[in-house]
Amino acid sequence: MDRLDLDEKLELLREIDPDLADARRLVAENEQQARRWKKIQEYDAVVGAALRDVKTPAELPDRVLARINNETKIQKVRSRRHYLMGGVSSALILSLLIGLFLWRWPDPTWTSVRVAEAAAKRYAGRAVLEPITDSTPRLPHVGLREGFVAAYSEIDFLSKPAGAYRLESPTGEHAVVVVVAAAWFPEDFDFTATYSVSGDVPLEVRFLKVPDGDDYCVLVSPNPKAFEAKALIF
Repeated sequence: MDRLDLDEKLELLREIDPDLADARRLVAENEQQARRWKKIQEYDAVVGAALRDVKTPAELPDRVLARINNETKIQKVRSRRHYLMGGVSSALILSLLIGLFLWRWPDPTWTSVRVAEAAAKRYAGRAVLEPITDSTPRLPHVGLREGFVAAYSEIDFLSKPAGAYRLESPTGEHAVVVVVAAAWFPEDFDFTATYSVSGDVPLEVRFLKVPDGDDYCVLVSPNPKAFEAKALIF
């Protein structure tokens, strides 16, 4: 390469980068370095041309778009699945809470008359109650003679769980005590003693709150006084 040609090229490069003035001086002093510099430039040009000449496969854009669309669809399916599972779980929890709330909510048809009629029916079926055993729950302390308990069974009372005791006095009097949760009674329930009829037998129905408890004892008998703790002394 002629030195004049090299100087002209370096002069042109100098307008672009002032720092090349030093390179010009060095190249002028050492032609070997100038030749090496040229080879490096030629090599860079070849590599750059090779990189620029790389052809992109014709189907590459379609493949990239298809991959993006596929991943988007998968993400949508996963998101929809998460939303669905979350919605189902929320619905189940809400249904459970509503069911529990309704299950604990007092039946609005629990009126004094209706409860008295249900107690009278239980009195009429007192013979089917099972004789007491050592595992029979004790009669709640509501002022009744525990020694009069002859039978006990777990029952459904107006579609609610309850326990029924059959009481028998030495004088042949019978009574039935239904122990039911106080939560089943509406707030406006009338706990005043009332009456009902079983067959041709008029029955008195009393509502006795269990002290320090969450239950009511529904006492039904033709003569409830016979079963009061203070009525008879033995």
